[in-house]
Amino acid sequence: MTHIVYCYHGITSQGGAAFFQEKGFEDVYSMEGGFCAWED
Repeated sequence: MTHIVYCYHGITSQGGAAFFQEKGFEDVYSMEGGFCAWED
């Protein structure tokens, strides 16, 4: 299963994705630029 972590600007989500990877999740990504970039 793929997991995508996101936040407002994509900075905090990088740490969140790393946390999940450290806990053994393999298919984890941080959405670059956060949902502000996605909104554009």
